[in-house]
Amino acid sequence: MNPLDSTQSTGSNELTPGAMEALRSTGPWVMFMGILGIIGSAVMLVAAFVIMALFPFGSGILPGVVYVIIAVVIFFPQLFLVQYSNALGRYTRDKNPADLENALKKQKAFWMYMGILMIIYLAFFVIALLAGGLTAFSRY
Repeated sequence: MNPLDSTQSTGSNELTPGAMEALRSTGPWVMFMGILGIIGSAVMLVAAFVIMALFPFGSGILPGVVYVIIAVVIFFPQLFLVQYSNALGRYTRDKNPADLENALKKQKAFWMYMGILMIIYLAFFVIALLAGGLTAFSRY
């Protein structure tokens, strides 16, 4: 076994140097994407209130409420990314296994949340297809 080969197992619970470098280099990109997503949520929230303020009597209320809901829904996966990146940074710095466990839990929460959102999106898609098909066939 080559001690310099980072692809071979060390036989311990420690990560290989290559795995540590991959985690270390991934963290800043995850943080970047999380912060961009949070900023996007904040911009959408501001836009919602602007729409509701500009069109206060009916026409702006529904789009404004929809924007608020979307902003809140997309905020949480971005928060999970930021928390994952923070825990990953602590792990790569301190080598505390609890930090790695916390990072992996945040990553799991992110993917579960995104999976649930995809299921909801697909359900709405199927409903829209059915509604469109029924509308098209009702004309004949």
